Amino acid sequence: MSRVRWAWFVSAVGVVMASGGARADVPPTPLKSAGEGTKPPKKGESLDDMVGVAPERDEKSAASPDGGSPASPSDKVAPPPTSAPVTRPAAPAKPVKPSPGKPAAKPDITLDAIDSAPATGKPAPVKPAPARPAPPPERVTDDNDVTEAAPPPPVLRQVPGANLARRPGPYDLGELDCRVLDGAGVERLLPKKMVSSEEADVLCRVIVTQPQGVAAAQHTLTLSVLAADKVVYSQVRPVRIGSVGRRAIVFVVPADRFASDDNVRITVRVELSAPARPAVRDAKFSIETLD
Repeated sequence: MSRVRWAWFVSAVGVVMASGGARADVPPTPLKSAGEGTKPPKKGESLDDMVGVAPERDEKSAASPDGGSPASPSDKVAPPPTSAPVTRPAAPAKPVKPSPGKPAAKPDITLDAIDSAPATGKPAPVKPAPARPAPPPERVTDDNDVTEAAPPPPVLRQVPGANLARRPGPYDLGELDCRVLDGAGVERLLPKKMVSSEEADVLCRVIVTQPQGVAAAQHTLTLSVLAADKVVYSQVRPVRIGSVGRRAIVFVVPADRFASDDNVRITVRVELSAPARPAVRDAKFSIETLD
C-alpha cells in the first residue's frame, strides 16, 4: 500500500470514529493531515491494530453508552406500552319526575318518527262516524198549539215596610195574564182569535197586593166571561194575602163555557172588591168561523 492511500484511509477512519464514537462531553480530536505522524504498518499487523479499533463485542457484553460497565437489561428504557382505551359503562339515565300541578309534556310526533314506525301489515282502524241525534218525537196534541209557549209567571217579591203603622186603604190589582192550554198541558200565549169548534181552555192569573202601610181587609175577586155583552161564566174567589204581602190567584175557564158557532167577541174580566185600585182588569179575544 502506498503512503498516499494509507494516509487517506487513516483520515477516513478517523472521521468515522469522530462522528460516531465520540462522546458528547469530550471534544473531538483534530485530524492530522495526510502523512503527518503516521508510521508504516508492521509485518503481521492488521488494520484494526494500526487504527486501534477494539474487536466487536456481542450484545450481552456491549458497553454502556458512557463507556463504563456493560449496561444491564434494567438500564434499558422500554417504550411505553400501548394499551387499548378503557371504556366505562354509561350511567343509567335517571327518570324525570313531572313537577306537581303540571302535566307531563308529551313528545312531539314528527314525520320522521311516523315514517320510521314499523309497519304492522294491518289496515288502520276506521273510526265510526258520530251518531246523529234522533229527531224529537212528535207531540201528541190538539189544534191549540198555534202560538208560542208562554214565559213562566213572575216571582212574588216581598212588599217593603212590613213593620210600618197600617191604616185602612185600597188593595192593588195587577195585570190580568190569560193563556191557553194545548193538548199537552203547555201554557201558550192567548191568541187574538180562535177558530170555532177549536176553542181551548183558558187559564188566567192575577196578582193582588196589600201595599205597605195599608191595614188588612177582607176582599173578594170576581171573574166574569162575557160573549158580546152576555155573561156566560163567572166565579168568585176570596182574597187571602200571604206573608210577602201579595197573592197570585188563578182561574181556569173551560172552553165549552164560551164556545160559539158564530163570530163573537169574548171578554175575560176580573173585579176586586172596594177599596181597590184599579178595580177591574180584562183580556179579550174573538171566535171566528171558517165560513
